[in-house]
Amino acid sequence: MSFATEIDQRILRDPAAGRQQAAELARMGRDEQQLRHAQRTLTDRREGLRSEDARHVPIDHLDTGAGPVGLIARGEVLVAGEESATERTILASAGFGLVSGLDGLRRYLKPGAPVDDVVAVIGRLTEAESIAAPNYVIVAGHTVKAAAPGEIRAGIVLKSVLTPGEITAGIVMKTAMCAGGPRPTTSEPPARRTDDDRGTGVRVAVLDTTIDPSDVFALHGLLSDVTVDSPPAVDGPDLDTAAGHGAFVAALVRQVAPAAAVQVLPVLAGDGLGTEYALCEALHRLAAAPTPPHLVNLSLSAATAGDAVPVGLPRALDALLARHPETVVVAAAGNNGSDVAPWPAAHRDVVAVAAVDADGEPAAYSNRGEWVDFSAPADGVVSAYPAGSGFAAWTGTSFAAPQVVGALAGKIGDGQTGPEALAALRAESSPRPNVGHVL
Repeated sequence: MSFATEIDQRILRDPAAGRQQAAELARMGRDEQQLRHAQRTLTDRREGLRSEDARHVPIDHLDTGAGPVGLIARGEVLVAGEESATERTILASAGFGLVSGLDGLRRYLKPGAPVDDVVAVIGRLTEAESIAAPNYVIVAGHTVKAAAPGEIRAGIVLKSVLTPGEITAGIVMKTAMCAGGPRPTTSEPPARRTDDDRGTGVRVAVLDTTIDPSDVFALHGLLSDVTVDSPPAVDGPDLDTAAGHGAFVAALVRQVAPAAAVQVLPVLAGDGLGTEYALCEALHRLAAAPTPPHLVNLSLSAATAGDAVPVGLPRALDALLARHPETVVVAAAGNNGSDVAPWPAAHRDVVAVAAVDADGEPAAYSNRGEWVDFSAPADGVVSAYPAGSGFAAWTGTSFAAPQVVGALAGKIGDGQTGPEALAALRAESSPRPNVGHVL
């Protein structure tokens, strides 16, 4: 049996859902106006939030006039490197106060400050040779779009228009804002096999949305014994746009490597949004851990303005990999149909994973380029979801990345180091232009 066939047999897919979701994602990637409208809708939904939780913050748009519009935490500035008196003076004079700090990274806030104030103070800091940028929003690796109340988008319907039968079979969301989003499915992966030792002794960290143990852990065994760092509540059966993203990803790792020890670190809220600072906090916790993960899954990307390089994320990844050089970080390549690498997939030492179609060509929605390391089929992937039947079909590079993580976990469980597992996986998979090695 070939390696690709073995992986394919472990991952269940819903072809009909995959075709619809892939088409929606591809259309979204080509429609800049719809994308901007979706961003505006997300901004509006977060009005009134306060900034105590680095994930749950109000957000604004940053348009530099060159490249994509960015999403930023309102009134927040990140400064990297050594702290200086000049930095403190500039920020204090502009009304920004220090909220929190990590090793070599500080988060400043001026509550409610408009984008112009953020841009102006970053300009002053840059002139003073400080390394400063907005606190960019981190997005779960799916593309969002706005929909009118009651409108169906990829099988997700507002609860107010569902019939009782649809409530039983479907996934009920607070909003209908998810192009290519999770779709009800009658397909169901087999229960986790306790006699399958693939991934034994391998620690996998999934940085994503949280998992509610009362909802999903007991459904099918795929999430049994998954640990969650400080799990916030998931508010009942009416889920936010991406509330099941972390459960879906973690269960995919377990489908390929059933014995892996999976830890979920919540860095995204239920709408699939977090911040660069929240992600950096989690990476620093992993770097400081006496027993680090063998593998880190990042099915997310930074919504930077003009494809800018964020200031905190590269340094947080550097810190993790410098302290634990055998840890392998895997990130989704993104769903914009672009050849530009998003962060964190753009990091030189991060394994970037794209999606391919049935012919091994880049999926129409997937980012692609020579910077991609691996790819896997990711249309209509079926995994755990905390609503409906307990499973859903979902499409995107978010769900290619955990297939690679699971494959690496199997090899590390057999005694290989992370770098050795990467080399072996490359040797067993097929290289293709712009999509790396195809599982």
